Amino acid sequence: MKCIAHRGYSAPDRPENSLAAIQAALDLGADGIEIDLWFYQNRFWVYHDRRLPQSNNARIDTLTRAELNSVRLSNGEPLADLYDVLRLVKGRCLLNLEIKNAGGANALAKALDSACREHQLTREHLILSSFNHHELFACQQALPNIKIGVLMAGLSLDYSACASALQAYSFNSHIDLTTPALINDIHRRGMQSWVYTANYPEEWRELAQWRADAVFTDRTEQCLATKL
Repeated sequence: MKCIAHRGYSAPDRPENSLAAIQAALDLGADGIEIDLWFYQNRFWVYHDRRLPQSNNARIDTLTRAELNSVRLSNGEPLADLYDVLRLVKGRCLLNLEIKNAGGANALAKALDSACREHQLTREHLILSSFNHHELFACQQALPNIKIGVLMAGLSLDYSACASALQAYSFNSHIDLTTPALINDIHRRGMQSWVYTANYPEEWRELAQWRADAVFTDRTEQCLATKL
């Protein structure tokens, strides 16, 4: 079962989605790293929340490019750009890009194609995920053969059927709603079962017993050290 560092491997001196947290996950040998992307001002900003405490809780989409460039994380880093992350990670592990908003599919295609040429990346290293399945479809049209991870926060009557239209690589389910029946259905449809966010050894062991393929975790070091 793969260990995916959720927003990197964060700590007080390396906040989530920072380059320091991503580097720490690489140093640990994580199987993959997950980051969050907002597309505004013709740029992909690596950040999770819609609002920025560093800017009086302003919504990220209300700030100018200059204002976003001036934001500093708790360790002094600026908001990372997608290119910064791609240059850092290269092909050293899987990179799961969670798309937070719509409208960036064509720009993302250009950015990833450029990174694949310049930074020893292939599409095999990349997975695009989102709760917005319409945006995933747009990304799939712009980036044929890219791996798609369908994010779900609920448990549908038809389990993972909604991901079939996207020919998804993985179905990414919430740990509280993940069951052996769901995982079996995911596998029956030819997808991998990725589960978020699992932070305790008993959760990792149970999911491994259920044959989940990967877990997103905030406790990367402990997860890697646990025999699964």
